[in-house]
Parts: sequence; structure tokens; C-alpha cells
Amino acid sequence: VFCKIANNCALKAVYSKIDERCGNLQCGVGRCFATEIIYHTTRFISELDPSRDRIFTDKRNAFNEADRGRMFEEVLDAKMLGILPLLRQIYSEKSSSWIYDATTNDLREIVISTGVRQGDPLGPASYALSDMALLRLKNDLIDLNGTLMAYLDDEALIVDHDTGLKYVHLSVTEGPQYGAVLNPEKTVILLGKCSSYREAMSRKRAYAEALGIEPTGSLIHIHPDNSTGHEGSPLKELHAERYGKELLGVPIGSTRFVEKWLDDKLLSLKKEAEMILKFPDKQAQFVFLRLVLCNKINHIIRALYPSETKKFVSDFRLI
Repeated sequence: VFCKIANNCALKAVYSKIDERCGNLQCGVGRCFATEIIYHTTRFISELDPSRDRIFTDKRNAFNEADRGRMFEEVLDAKMLGILPLLRQIYSEKSSSWIYDATTNDLREIVISTGVRQGDPLGPASYALSDMALLRLKNDLIDLNGTLMAYLDDEALIVDHDTGLKYVHLSVTEGPQYGAVLNPEKTVILLGKCSSYREAMSRKRAYAEALGIEPTGSLIHIHPDNSTGHEGSPLKELHAERYGKELLGVPIGSTRFVEKWLDDKLLSLKKEAEMILKFPDKQAQFVFLRLVLCNKINHIIRALYPSETKKFVSDFRLI
């Protein structure tokens, strides 16, 4: 408990320096309305230029694999010397955890030399600092050909196709040196509008090869306008329904994808409301309904356009 209090005080003392260090690349620490900034930036640029690809990547076991050495380099370079003794005490030495193996009835030691502690108030900031060197490398590669923004280990990039391929290749080949292993299973790519179906499939195969996955999977989506089906056909509807991604808790993609996501979300909220109403205590029902359930749609309303949430909000009021 005392360690968490100390870390929280240290974080508040250097918040402004961390925000300055992360700049517009890393929005996950010290940035108000970070979710909305990333969402609206990505969506606005895509609407201006539909031909650009949108790449959403995720890192495997990111917090546990963070490079502590690079974290210390960022702290020193930014002259955040006030928190250095605290970070050294926590992360400069290897530590041990123990796990009970029920199959052998033995205790096994796990030596920890990478990553940041889960539940530590300084953890997200420490991770963000450890990832800055790689983010700057990616941003230099992208240059003026795209916009890269990260929320801790989640990255969103809107970019032309050729630069997007270079970004994926760099993430796969160089990332592990920085403690960042790309997770292909959680990486989603929404291809921009192409001149033909053939071009769209060619781009899809190129991304699949760079990621080391099969192009027949459901992680790389061609633009609905490049579908081979005619307007209103089941195939075209299927492409439109799948063309999207949940970005930081909000749907982004085709109109059909957003509509289906909102329908599914409303169904989930209805089930939660039904469970709350089973509480025998009316006061507990009120607290959960008013202070918990009602607030669950705030970030959705702030991100999506009013025209998209009008029906959703109206139906939510009837729950």
C-alpha cells in the first residue's frame, strides 16, 4: 500500500514531463480525452482520404516484456531525476515470484527481469517511456506519409499502402529488440478504397505476408466498395458488416459495422440491467443503474456522430 502511495505521488510530480516526452505519439499517459483524440483523428483523416489504409496493432504481453533499460534511458534523457531512485529500487534488479505447481506439488521460482508491475500507478507511464524509442523510429519511417498515435500498447496508424507495409515490416523485425513483439492475432487492417477488387486483394496478400498470416483470415478487410458483389447482395453486405474494428471501446469502420456493433452493445447493456434489477435491495439497484450502467455509454456518445447514436441512445433510455 505504501509503495503504491509513493509511486502515485511520484507520478503526479512528473506528469507534465512525461506528457511532454510522449508528445502526440503516445496519448496513454497524462492526456485528457486521449481516446477521443485518437478516434477522431483516425476517422477524420480517413474520411478526407478513403484510399488510405488503417492499421491497428497490438503487442503480445506488452507490459510484461517492456525493456527496462530503455525506460531508464528516457527518464535520464528527460531529466526526471526525482523519480529515478524510486524506479531503481523497483526495476534495476531482477526479482522473483513463486508459483505452485499442482502437478508436482512443488514451488517454482520465476525470475523477472523485464516489464513493469501490473497495478503499479507508475506502471503505465513506465511502459510508455520504454516504448518511446520504437515509436519514434516508426514515426521517422512514416514521416509525412501517415499519422501514428498510440494508447499504451495499442497503436493506430492511417497511411498510404506502401508506407503501411514498411511499418508492419519494421514492427515485426525490429520490435522484439525493443521488447515489443507484434501480435498478429489482434492486429486489424482496414484497407483503403482501391481502384479494383484485384488491387485490393493484392494489398491484402502483401499485408498477410508481412504479418506471417494467411490472407484468408478475418484480420485484413478490403473496402466494401471493392467487394465483387453487386449493391445489396449478401456478399457485399457481409464485407460491409465486417469492415471495422473496436478502437479503444468505440466502433470505427463502415456504417453497417457501426450499426451492428451498437446493436450488440445495447443487447449486452440490457442483460446487465436485467441482472441489476434482480438485486433484492432497491437502493443498490439505483446505485448500479445510475452511477454505473448510465455512465457506460458516455465514451461512445463522445466519439460517434449524433446521427449514429440517436437510435442507440433512444433505445438505451427504454432499458
